[in-house]
Amino acid sequence: HPPSETGLASRELRALFESQALATSGAQRRFYGEKRWYRKFIRLEEVEKRYGRETVRDVWRALPQSRFKRFQELFCHPLDRIVPRFSIEPGKIVFSQDPNTLSLAPVLVHPSRIPNSLVKSLGLFTVAKGRGCGVVNQMRKSSLETVNRLKLIWECAELLEAKNGRVFCLTDPTDAVKSRYPVSGDLSSLKGGILVVREVGRESVGGEDIRRLSVQFFRTGHSALRRVIYAHEGYCREAAALEGAIASLVYAEDVLRRHYRKEMPSEEKERIRSEVKNIFRSAFDVLRASIDRHKVEARELIGWLATLRDQLGRTNIWAGILKVKGALKRVHRRLWEMRAKGSYLWRDLKALQSEIGITKRALKAYAGRIRNAAEVLGSDLSLFKENISQRQRDGQVKGVLARCKIDPESLPGMRVAPYATAKEKLSREYGRLVDALYEGSREKSHESLVRMYMIVKFCAVFELFERMKVDIFLGLISLRNGTTSPAGILFDLKRKNRALRRAYNERRVIPSHTISDEYAEPFSALKKGLEDVEKGLDFYVRRNPSPEEAQQILKNFKRYLEKFDIGEILASLP
Repeated sequence: HPPSETGLASRELRALFESQALATSGAQRRFYGEKRWYRKFIRLEEVEKRYGRETVRDVWRALPQSRFKRFQELFCHPLDRIVPRFSIEPGKIVFSQDPNTLSLAPVLVHPSRIPNSLVKSLGLFTVAKGRGCGVVNQMRKSSLETVNRLKLIWECAELLEAKNGRVFCLTDPTDAVKSRYPVSGDLSSLKGGILVVREVGRESVGGEDIRRLSVQFFRTGHSALRRVIYAHEGYCREAAALEGAIASLVYAEDVLRRHYRKEMPSEEKERIRSEVKNIFRSAFDVLRASIDRHKVEARELIGWLATLRDQLGRTNIWAGILKVKGALKRVHRRLWEMRAKGSYLWRDLKALQSEIGITKRALKAYAGRIRNAAEVLGSDLSLFKENISQRQRDGQVKGVLARCKIDPESLPGMRVAPYATAKEKLSREYGRLVDALYEGSREKSHESLVRMYMIVKFCAVFELFERMKVDIFLGLISLRNGTTSPAGILFDLKRKNRALRRAYNERRVIPSHTISDEYAEPFSALKKGLEDVEKGLDFYVRRNPSPEEAQQILKNFKRYLEKFDIGEILASLP
């Protein structure tokens, strides 16, 4: 039988207490150094006691957007947030430390604010499964080990767009960061992952309504980009629907206010009532199945308007006009919120597109330099001859490397996964190539150069597949709206796949060299995948499918693309 929840939980709780490993505020201060903490920082609750609520707002606003600030907005209770010690001067607040350089170690995390989804995606602890493990997992989340691992991961996060402070890329921890958080476990699998912050609602703290934030982890830069694109498209569609509802409600209010009269004939009254009721029903449908408070309140008001009768069953046009105004006010509020969120999403989108675009262009240019290097290494270089001294060879190697210009460390971008992994593999192979040149080994140098070229090709296929997934999403929207023909969408996907397949199948950089099986096998599998994709798309284009058939084809095609985990292929390369 599985251990009971009470038994397992009590043992873990006792162990945590005995080791003083629960992440209480006091434990986190002690871990940082209590005297140092009180000398350098102050809680916002203490600021409120000393200076008042208005000063709290001013101090928090004065704290510049940074990892230090964003982390607290996500994982700290608003009154437990901390700021560096400060002084209030005329017209400004001066902090004793630069917030952009601060560690997260002194921050007072509230474990209940760590989402369970983030625990799983970041691997903050081993999640217990089975009956009776809820309390156990909650306690593991509350441990100092878990909180310190979260801080360590976030200290490795670099902002992709400083002004917005919503998109972060995870990097390798420095030795200084590692020494700050002595936690167990390997975090290398998170490198290149993306953290995207979003607003999930509001909360009331001390009588003040403040926003509540959450964060989502994405394994690759492209998966984060797709999610932002999907969300932005959703906001655009909802904004268009709300704008239509506003126009309809304004028209309905105008009809009731200007054209409905008690003295008019009954037939004319009924015609106006019928027209207005239809408008209200269509507006109600736009607001249906929503949990947003503004839309819920507007829906309740519009629900009453479907009858235009008061509680006594009487037609009450003026009461109806007031309710239309109330509904309009709430729909306008929701639309304003959506436009604000849409602007944030647009910045997130541009930050990710810029990072990925820089990497894509860098890899394209790098592939050209590898082809040039292949011509250099494929020529009759004297350093590969046996009758020269090591000193002569060493002198020639530097000149050859200068001509090749393929050191991966010079590549811009390459921060997001799987490109970060690709850069690691390129650097490793470049090191092997340099060693092979100093050894005078033509075979080893050719092996490393061809491997580097194949890594770049894997990245190109990955980028195309990710682009196709976005095209599929946008294609499904177009099919539902009837704005594009099914054959046109499929033909465009086929055209992109064919262009990449041709580039993928171009002559090898060193045709005489036979690559090792560790690279040849995944390369051949992807090659066949590209060919199968083109055959399938060609088949469906010729069938000229209906919009319904095309939607199912696109969904199946997306599932097929998801079978190719190119990030995993790159990680497994020797």
